[in-house]
Amino acid sequence: MPFRSLKYPSTQGAQEWGLLLTRRVPGEGAKYSHPPQERDHPQLFDQATTLVLTPPKRGSGLELMPTLTAIQTGEREARDEPMSWTGFDPWHQAIRPSLDLRFGITPNVGVAATVYPDFSQVEHDEIPVDLNQRFDYWFEERRPFFLEGAELFQERHELLYSRSIREPLYGLKVTGKEGPVSLGVLHALDQRPRPSFHENPTPGFDEEDLEDHLASNVVARAALEAFDSGHVGLLVADKRILTKGLVQTASNDVASFEVYAPLGGRWTLAAESTQSWTQKEGEQGRWGQGNSLGIQRAPGVGTGFGFEIADITTDARSETAYLTQTGITGGGGWVNHFFHFDGVMDTVVPWVAVDGLVERNGDYVGVTQVGTYLQFAGVYGIEVEVGHAFNGEEEAATRGWFVDVDHHGQLGSAFVWSPEIYWGRELDYERLVPADHFAVGLETSVLPTRHLRIDGIGEYESLAPESEDTERAARARIRLNYQFTRAIGLRAIGEIAGSTGADTVAVSSLLFTWLPHPGTAAWIGYVETTSLQPSSQALNRTVFAKVSILGRP
Repeated sequence: MPFRSLKYPSTQGAQEWGLLLTRRVPGEGAKYSHPPQERDHPQLFDQATTLVLTPPKRGSGLELMPTLTAIQTGEREARDEPMSWTGFDPWHQAIRPSLDLRFGITPNVGVAATVYPDFSQVEHDEIPVDLNQRFDYWFEERRPFFLEGAELFQERHELLYSRSIREPLYGLKVTGKEGPVSLGVLHALDQRPRPSFHENPTPGFDEEDLEDHLASNVVARAALEAFDSGHVGLLVADKRILTKGLVQTASNDVASFEVYAPLGGRWTLAAESTQSWTQKEGEQGRWGQGNSLGIQRAPGVGTGFGFEIADITTDARSETAYLTQTGITGGGGWVNHFFHFDGVMDTVVPWVAVDGLVERNGDYVGVTQVGTYLQFAGVYGIEVEVGHAFNGEEEAATRGWFVDVDHHGQLGSAFVWSPEIYWGRELDYERLVPADHFAVGLETSVLPTRHLRIDGIGEYESLAPESEDTERAARARIRLNYQFTRAIGLRAIGEIAGSTGADTVAVSSLLFTWLPHPGTAAWIGYVETTSLQPSSQALNRTVFAKVSILGRP
């Protein structure tokens, strides 16, 4: 590892660094470390050993990474029409220059900025399959700019969901930790704002409000270590909708204060209070708040316990977060116990959990669950869960049940598989009638050689509403990574999904990567979406070539 890729004090002479080495051996289900780590220790890096060395003089701390992307997208408006390609009008959409910048203010605090970023080499989202989906889908973040330092923005209620920023024109981020204080600040101007995730309209943030508008996003979080291994934190978020002339049309401001405090032994207390103000220009603003309190006895050894209560008022909103529902009061708790044995079955964890919430409009949901987790030889695990649920939505009320079985297993270090089966009776949120719901899924990872990795996903689902025809959905996805050399690799993805009343769609992509070292890289990629009904025909295609060069003055 070159010193120039590390951040450290610029002082001359010997320095003391912390060193912590870990190694996982999947085939043994084991993790080795130097120095040895204590299980459930609250401060991981406090266990590091001291390394004394004299590093070379540090550079300026500045990194510049210009990137150039050539991209063409073709789309077919109707099946009997030819595919129309984007061409070079405007040219800056076909030839996209962008710039990433990083600067180390101190060894532990850095600035990152991106201008007109392009994420065409990032893996596309999986096609969601859920026949009884009530809210918008949540998608995993994959874009490098938003992933770096993401842990510094995390708090109990996840008030930053970076996928709410769809297509940034630019982004600026300051992240790091100095002594007991950690800090994260993010600002991004979104060219294509995403509508509110909330189930009810949010003034100024609905789809018709955002057409041909921009969105300014600012999120900042500071946390101070306190109470030995706890912390106090403050997060503020601001989202403003602007015309192309930068005239404000709506705003949403959020402030959240959190406390995480050990109470002695393995007991901890966590509390958070959030205030929000949402306003559409020309209309009266709306104030909302949310409060939560939780107590937990950490699991892992012996008996674990957790309990939480929360309340969110109807007008509370957080448009930088994945907030789908407000106007609710809820709570829940769980108890488990860890039994450890010598033998093939080394861990047994029985547990029970109760959760419930009531909405201001009278809707409600309550769930009681019991289950157990069994672990064999450290690498095989199975969890069985049985539950009873009662649900009231508008004038519909359903008492249901469910059984869920998950398994995770390894065969040596070359094969990992995770099957799951779910069967239950629940409320159909679209028709508001009871429905039988069945789902089965399988995830696998195969590593036949050190150069090749194959990941697969298969899912099948059926939903049988009372007095209605059964709906069915299925999808399959395979992802292949092959590393020809240390610098040259290939990623290939194929996915197919379909459901009752919807066309079966296939998505395929290829990406060749040349990566001599992080930052300096070249990519060539191809993505195609194809409709398979009534006959196979491509709906859209994208081809691109991208190159970036990392410079450290």
